Amino acid sequence: EVKVCELLREHAHPNIATYIGFIMQGDSIRGLCFATLFDKDLCLQGIESGIRHMHSLGLVHNDINPSNIMIDSADRPVIIDFGSCKQEGEKLGVKAGTWGWSIEGAEYALRENDFFGLSGLKTYLHSY
Repeated sequence: EVKVCELLREHAHPNIATYIGFIMQGDSIRGLCFATLFDKDLCLQGIESGIRHMHSLGLVHNDINPSNIMIDSADRPVIIDFGSCKQEGEKLGVKAGTWGWSIEGAEYALRENDFFGLSGLKTYLHSY
């Protein structure tokens, strides 16, 4: 497997993981190392930055969940779907978040609604 990885490293392709090397323990190869294809923490920082920007404008998204995060051509996370977005403090209507990703029983657009969703995203991303 190491020989295959080394050949692929010499003949890189954007749709094949970049091989970095291997880990030895004693006389045995214990693991192969590949470049990180997705930086979870950087992604989460970008989402949080977007949330904080919305909050600075007095807006609360109210539906932060994986289906409302897309990745642009520069590998940056972007927040989409503003159907539940309200001014901070405004009463939430019928469309107020996604079950399991929103604070159950939330009645008002509060910043903690977005941070609850972000916390769920952190757990979700770090479980893989």
